[in-house]
Amino acid sequence: MSWSIHLVNLQATDVRATAQFYGAVLGMEEGAWTFPDSPGYLPADPDRLALFPDPSKGGGHRGVHLIAPDPSFAQKNNLMHNPSIGGHVAIEVSD
Repeated sequence: MSWSIHLVNLQATDVRATAQFYGAVLGMEEGAWTFPDSPGYLPADPDRLALFPDPSKGGGHRGVHLIAPDPSFAQKNNLMHNPSIGGHVAIEVSD
């Protein structure tokens, strides 16, 4: 079975300041989100969500995500865990 890290989602109280740090200090390039027609609840505001795609993986949504903590995120998406608080790592497997 093959696997890879799909994304690292990090909580950021000030998404724009954190994104500026990642770009200026770490040299990472911010990308644009492409949302599906029916994504569920996602905070599409750039002050609440930022994407740093992994160029070695073809970009897309793979890479580092910065998200502002949103206490209602889990409830709005019918999730047991709130991925906007504390962050998470997503691992992709072949099956």
